[in-house]
Amino acid sequence: MQWKHFIKDYFVSEAGDVAGPKKMLKPLASPNKTFFYFINGRGHQAHRLVAQLFIGDIVNKKVLHKDGNKKNNHYSNLIIKDIKGY
Repeated sequence: MQWKHFIKDYFVSEAGDVAGPKKMLKPLASPNKTFFYFINGRGHQAHRLVAQLFIGDIVNKKVLHKDGNKKNNHYSNLIIKDIKGY
């Protein structure tokens, strides 16, 4: 499994797992059923973290799950769309 550096001592895997300075972080479920993590006091959606680090620029873009399963955050299951084209 591939990991990429996010910020400070935090790393994100290609599947959406997050490792902190001392341990793996537990994802929380948002009301819309996506996973998110609190890192340095700020919430980050797992699928957007993965897309940002493994696919490319997501600023002002929508990140969607190809299979519709919001728990499947592997980069191969994500697609980036312009908000205008959504």
